[in-house]
This record gives sequence, C-alpha cells and structure tokens, in this order.
Amino acid sequence: MCFIITGHRFMFSLGAPLMNTNFIEYFYSKLEAMIILNGPILVDTFFIISGFLACYLLLEHIQKNPKAFKIPLFYIHRYVRLTPVYAMVIAFYCTMFIKIGTGPLWNEKVGEEVERCRESWWANLLYVNNYVKPQKLCMIQSWYIACDTHLFLTAPVIVSLLYHRPKVGHTVLALALAASIITTFVVTYSGKLDAFLLVHIKILRNPIANKTFRNLYIPTHTRATPYYIGMITGLVRYKMKNSSYKINKHAVWMGWIVSTVLMPGTMFSAWWFYKPNYEYDAIVAALYGALYRTTWAAGVSWTIIAVSTGNGGFIEPILCWKPVITLSRLTYCAFLCHGGLQLYTAGSIRTPFHASYYNLVWLSLGDITLSFLAAFCLTLLYESPIIGLEKIFFNRGNKSCYEKNVTTTKASDLNPKPDKFRQINNNGFL
Repeated sequence: MCFIITGHRFMFSLGAPLMNTNFIEYFYSKLEAMIILNGPILVDTFFIISGFLACYLLLEHIQKNPKAFKIPLFYIHRYVRLTPVYAMVIAFYCTMFIKIGTGPLWNEKVGEEVERCRESWWANLLYVNNYVKPQKLCMIQSWYIACDTHLFLTAPVIVSLLYHRPKVGHTVLALALAASIITTFVVTYSGKLDAFLLVHIKILRNPIANKTFRNLYIPTHTRATPYYIGMITGLVRYKMKNSSYKINKHAVWMGWIVSTVLMPGTMFSAWWFYKPNYEYDAIVAALYGALYRTTWAAGVSWTIIAVSTGNGGFIEPILCWKPVITLSRLTYCAFLCHGGLQLYTAGSIRTPFHASYYNLVWLSLGDITLSFLAAFCLTLLYESPIIGLEKIFFNRGNKSCYEKNVTTTKASDLNPKPDKFRQINNNGFL
C-alpha cells in the first residue's frame, strides 16, 4: 500500500506546475525510474494475493463444511463489508470536499473530481464504474475495487468446481487464464494501444482522458490474468498442505533464482517503451501487454508459495512483524482516502513545485502517515461497527465462512504459517 501511495504522489507532483522542468527529462532517462513509471505493475500483486486467498480459503471452507458453502452469501458478505465505508468516502467527495480548500488549481483538480462523483457515484456503489462512464470515473483509484469485485464473483463458482469436479474445475480455470491473456492481446492490437499504461505528462495531468487507461488499464477483462494465476497458486498451496509435500532445497533455490530474474526483468523491461527513439509496433505492444503480467505474477506466486511454506528467508520476519500486520488492517481505508489527501494538495498548491527525489519521498512519507491516520478514524467510525453488525446478523455468534478473508487482501496475507490464513479477518484490502 505504501508503494501505491508513493506512486500516486509522484503522479500528482510531477503533473503539477514545476520550477525545474528539466527534472522530468532527467527522471525519464533513468532506468531506475521504472520503479515508479512501471509502478502500476505492483497493483497486479494485489490481484494475485486476492485470487490466492479466495481459492485457498474457499477450498478449506468447503472441505470443513461442504453443506454450508452457499455462494450467494459470499457475494452479500463482500458487498456489506466493502460498501458502507466506500459510500461514506464517496459522499464526502460529492458534498464537503469542494468546500474545504481553495487555490488557483482548485476547480481544475478538485472541482472536476467532485463533478464526476456527483454524476457517477451510483456506478461506484454498483461496482461497474470501470465500464459505465469510465470518462467520468469517480475516485481515480476506485477502478481496482470494481475489478477485484468482478473477479471475486467468479471465484466461488470456480472453487466449487475445483472441489466437487476437479477435472472440470481445472479446465475452467485454465480457460479463464488463457482467455484473459488472449483478450489483452486482442484489445491492445485491435485498438493500437500502448503495451501498458505509459506514464507520460499528459497521463499525469489527466489519466482518465487516455484511451489506454480507459480501454486497457481499468477494464476487468484485461486485468484478470494475475487474479487467475493467484487462484492457481492457491490451489497448488492447498494441495501441498493436504499432501504434506515439502519443497526440497534445490527447488527452493531454483524458485528464488527464477523469481529474482522474472520480477526485476518485468519491471525494468518497460524502459524500452520509454526510449525517445521507440517506434510503435502493434504486434510487439500486444505481445508484451499480454505476457508481462504473466511473468510478474509467476514471480509473485513463487514468493507466496515460498513464504507460506517457511522458505521465505528474510522476507518472512518482515511480513510477520506485528506492526505490519496491524497496519495491514487499515489498508482498505487508506486506499480509499489517500487519493483525496493528494488531490487536496494538488488543488491548493499556490507556487510551482520544485521536483527532486528528496521532496517527492518526503511528501510520500507525509501522505502515508496521514492516509493511515485517516484510515484509523474511518475504521473506528464506520468499518469496524459495520463488521460487528454483520457478524451479529449473519453469523449469530457462530464461526463461519464470514470470519475468513476470502474477498480482500493485505500485507499479512503472506504468512509462513498456513493456519494463519484462517485467522485473517476482512479489515484489510490492498
């Protein structure tokens, strides 16, 4: 979540009026800038984790109590868990946001966002905002919630097939993955779109106006690949647990070597598309756009398997550190409110911004701190009470599938102890 907030801070700041515009040329010429410019690939990590958890935990639930597996209740559960606090943030955008600040860019930045939310708030609450009026997208980061929701709708059905009719389930999951890859290729090639969202200055100032953003970056059918790879990873982990299979040391080393090559390779290979002499080729763009999410997902999937089986090395203590687990329960609310905080600074700025790595990192740290403080308040006031009420009405004091996180993701989801998966509540999101 911290990387997401940092990436959005770079977007807002570099798209603002600058004192030193030469920093843009310097920044875009550096290979290491791909960590930010290709930062959107990090979002795929959360699709992978979400798919992994959905498959793994639902399979465990069916195994323990097959008769209690009622698919419609999972859908109701997700909507009740996510929507109330989401609706409160949207209500703030539609009403109070425009009144709490001023600035020469206030109407351009905040005013336009408020108007979009007033026009299309209902699409957000129905989780169709990445398809219905995408040019009027309310809360620019909200497309992710819609995508994750659409993909979750398929998860219980596929998992049910995986458990009751394994051959059919395996076929359906493989076809879903293949269809997502092929669809991305076709959409990119036929629309002559960029291979991925190229974060140029026009994108920084108004991403919604970009056709690659609307037609490739935010639709569910072009973002499904990492989710289904995550589901495959969850299936593999579930079978490993039930068979007591242990990965040998040579396989662990090989897995980490391949993962170490795939993930940085995917991240930094995007530099080719930012070169000044790059000439667009529809076939190359379509192939890269269809496959680069797959290579990234493969690397992340190995990390999940390794960490959850006790082969995560130095990563395990980081992910199991109690402060990380505690903060992870605030990530959904931090995800919802961080964009508003950054939009406020973009609209209220009164002098050009001096861009430097130090200033950008400093602002990012402030964004992270304020976002989690705001998330803490939102969690106490809205999310936690709703969760408590939901348990009263749906669980009636008994443990059930609602105590398992099968719909959302957070940092603590990568836990080396498999039993911990069953203890994860639904307070976190990204």
